[in-house]
Amino acid sequence: LQRVLEEYPERKAQTRIIRHEHNRGLAAARNTAVAAATGTFLTHVDSDDWMERDAVEAMVKKQVETGAEIVTGQALVNEGIKDDHYITPSYNNKHEVVINTITQQWHHEIWGRLIKSSIYKENNLKALEGVNQGEDWRMTPMLFYFAKDIARLDKTIYHYFMSDESMCRCDKIWKQNYKFLLEDYTNFRSLIDFFRDKNKEYFVDSKITSAFKCFTIIDHALDANDKRCFTKFRKEMIDSYSDIVKTSLGWKIALFLKLPYSYYLLKLYKKSMILFVHK
Repeated sequence: LQRVLEEYPERKAQTRIIRHEHNRGLAAARNTAVAAATGTFLTHVDSDDWMERDAVEAMVKKQVETGAEIVTGQALVNEGIKDDHYITPSYNNKHEVVINTITQQWHHEIWGRLIKSSIYKENNLKALEGVNQGEDWRMTPMLFYFAKDIARLDKTIYHYFMSDESMCRCDKIWKQNYKFLLEDYTNFRSLIDFFRDKNKEYFVDSKITSAFKCFTIIDHALDANDKRCFTKFRKEMIDSYSDIVKTSLGWKIALFLKLPYSYYLLKLYKKSMILFVHK
């Protein structure tokens, strides 16, 4: 950063370099950046991504036109590869945006948005330090909830670089341990408590999506022959999501989870389903 500033000395007065004494992770970095922000609005850019040269200008113009407290632009994966997952569809109201984000129908990423700083500060919204994977699954719906209005900018402003070594795609990490899965689940599960006394529909949708994330960990535990992890999250599923397991995951899964030998029954069920699909 210092070297780049030497190449562009006219930018020195506009730049502050803020560093942690050691790597505290993505969530802590976001919290520190938000706390240090002095502008009325802020935007996040991840370290391996880039924005169009007129991205901020375009988002600010949209904000002035609409008065929205959050402006969401469109994104492309890498260099010009269209991925509908990162294209926010048209919508009628803020409620529709919140619902589709909680249920994971629309992209949740915090980057590519112009966000009013006071939403963070007045509502004391902070990422959970040390819980880095899926931190925007937690933060983005909360920001949407408190924003008075949200505007959609029908223009590509952000380029999302995803390589095989990206944090969310490293197969080696996903297969060898559950760190990212557990962090993702921890972040999303916190939305249940957040919306519990605020909005019944958002609370229920958060609970349903969290149940699926919990079962994803169970499913990975079965594939990894990790009975200990399976047992822990089977209990979590029964204790926290028993009211929605049958309707969300199906009666067979609900039945197997309740039975004493559920670990072996579900492994057998998975094998039988794989054989059925292959046939």
